[in-house]
Amino acid sequence: MRVARILGRANVGGPIKTVLALCRRLRAHGVTTRLFVGPSSAREGDRLVGVDDVEIVRVPELRRGANPFDLLGIARLRDALREFGPDIVHTHTAKAGLLGRLAAAGLEFRPRIVHTFHGHVLRGYFARPIVMALVALERRLARDSDAIVAVGPRVADDLVDAFHVVPREGVVVIENGIDLEPFASMCSRERARAEIGLDAGARTPCIVVPARLAPIKGHEVLLDALEHAALARRELDVVLLGDGPLRSEIERRARELRARARVHCVGFVDAPERVLPAADLVVLPSLNEGQPLALLEAMAAGVAVLATAVGGVPDLVTDGVDGYLVESADPVRLAQRIAAALDDPAARAAAAARGRSRVFGRSSIDRVVREHLALYERLLHGP
Repeated sequence: MRVARILGRANVGGPIKTVLALCRRLRAHGVTTRLFVGPSSAREGDRLVGVDDVEIVRVPELRRGANPFDLLGIARLRDALREFGPDIVHTHTAKAGLLGRLAAAGLEFRPRIVHTFHGHVLRGYFARPIVMALVALERRLARDSDAIVAVGPRVADDLVDAFHVVPREGVVVIENGIDLEPFASMCSRERARAEIGLDAGARTPCIVVPARLAPIKGHEVLLDALEHAALARRELDVVLLGDGPLRSEIERRARELRARARVHCVGFVDAPERVLPAADLVVLPSLNEGQPLALLEAMAAGVAVLATAVGGVPDLVTDGVDGYLVESADPVRLAQRIAAALDDPAARAAAAARGRSRVFGRSSIDRVVREHLALYERLLHGP
């Protein structure tokens, strides 16, 4: 089986982790993969630097946003697909889904076309007229797709019920998963604190935020929350794991913060299992999400998580059971929930233990690989 996998960009984040895992692990099942990928910005990192065990083709036209070179990108992809001869063309993320599906649909031979929504840009990113245009475009592209994959039930519900992109029978839910092996045995809190440059022996509560420094991730809401009365007088270390276009603005806000919290922008880390144990609480204040791998990694590390109840997050976290949920864009409530979680270490430890058990029970990357392989075989050979 030959699979052409098309991804918009290889920035540090969930989609590239899943894509690389599929490229590598499907090989053992006789699947030959060629990965077509667009450029990444310097601030958001490039996870393909140094990767030499996956066949990679760079496609400059897969850059974000509409541009005059999109037609050239479709033609370039179509020529590359024609040369590779895939049985399956599987696109990931919005721009790759547009150019890749149009390229595949115009081939003389007809590969099976699959697109994965790792989330979507139909809520929280654009003004309503743009969203309506994008919805119409996604509906059109869905008609040329043999399967639409959603990374969680709530993402699927959005596509089917909220935006009517695809009928229910056209969606396959394959929930996200991670490589659990690095999380089987965790390092100490002291070692993890030292790894990110904190005083290893200090008992100052530590909040870790593993997210790109981009507007949709809600860092501004968190900074507002730190200035609220519930948190402003507390000694806190707030560690931002990530980089992105908002870094300069966030660093400026952090310097001017009217609170005792210290904000540390440490950039991306390649091995989250080495730094997550530093956290008393992992916070994800996003305005929109798919099914974030960052939460799965934090839960696998045995750290309590507090996240906004957006997108597929409630598929991963049950409030008060294996983590905490809060409404998005509400700094007051976010501050109150952070304070309450920090003030109850016993409840926090219990939630962390249940979260770790949940992830180890259902979120292995091996399960993700099996479900993708079953989907491909069904599309090629029938049920």
